Amino acid sequence: MKVYAHRGASDQYPENTMLAFTQAIEKGADGIEADVQLSKDGICVLIHDETIDRTSNGMGWVKDYTYRELLEFEFNNGKDVEEWVKIPNLEQLLALAKEKKIPLVLDLKTDCIDYIGLEEKVYDLVKKYELLDQVIFSSSNMDSLTKLKGIDPTIQAGYVFERRFEDNAIKARHYKIEYLHPRYSMLTDNIVKKALENGLKLNVWTPNKEENLEMVNNYGVNMCITNRVLAAKKIVNKEKS
Repeated sequence: MKVYAHRGASDQYPENTMLAFTQAIEKGADGIEADVQLSKDGICVLIHDETIDRTSNGMGWVKDYTYRELLEFEFNNGKDVEEWVKIPNLEQLLALAKEKKIPLVLDLKTDCIDYIGLEEKVYDLVKKYELLDQVIFSSSNMDSLTKLKGIDPTIQAGYVFERRFEDNAIKARHYKIEYLHPRYSMLTDNIVKKALENGLKLNVWTPNKEENLEMVNNYGVNMCITNRVLAAKKIVNKEKS
């Protein structure tokens, strides 16, 4: 089981920030998951929520601020860190991934807001940094994934969901999506069996308690996307020893 850091090392550091990403690498993460949205001036920025209210000292919609304006806010997300943490743009993460040879899951947040051109922008940047073979493009919006497949059928894509497993597995297979990204709590023996029979790999998100990390590891999933990198790696390494 590969261990990917959910929004970076977000158990200890402000989520979706360069600090969290670099710490995830230091903790031994096999890869990093991050969320992508668009600023008012069309910059791909890394933030989960459509607003900055929860993760910064500001308020308002991401789409209503230029990137320069977003940089005026502190994105410490309530974490006790000494430095002023800024919202990163996608190019910063891609540069880090290229330097450290670390794979990524980029989750396009288009389920609530239709960011015009986000798919093309993200694809072009990943291609610019020559990381197409290191990136899984994910989304809970199948339209975004089909747009990306239309741009380049060879990309790796993951469909994110937390209910109606069988229906979504059929949909993913129909659109030639390689990975299913269900919430970890959806897993059962039957579900794992059906996914494997249909040639779909399972990348599950946010198993954070040790018993849940043990469970998904025992199911033999391809990847867990977790806030607790060290705990997950300990379980994986214990199995190998």
